[in-house]
Amino acid sequence: MKEHYEIEVESYLVPPPTKEAAPQPDLLMRHSLDDAKSIAPFYGLFPLVNDLPNNEITRIAQSALISLKDYTSEDLIKIGNLLWKNNLQALKR
Repeated sequence: MKEHYEIEVESYLVPPPTKEAAPQPDLLMRHSLDDAKSIAPFYGLFPLVNDLPNNEITRIAQSALISLKDYTSEDLIKIGNLLWKNNLQALKR
């Protein structure tokens, strides 16, 4: 969007919801994956997978995202693809 409009985009990492907000966290994560799998192909995003990325690679991807200062949509998509492909070594670079 930054490439097409005169806007500033800021990203914020937030913790998972509390137990009060999401009393069944495993079910929430399963539905989140199902939603992502059904939407992603329309945008040419990450490959279809059957499992969520593990916590370690998710934390490393989050670190990569927050370390970006001046980024493009392509940068964000690249990190997302590496996350969903479970490419830990590439994310660490």
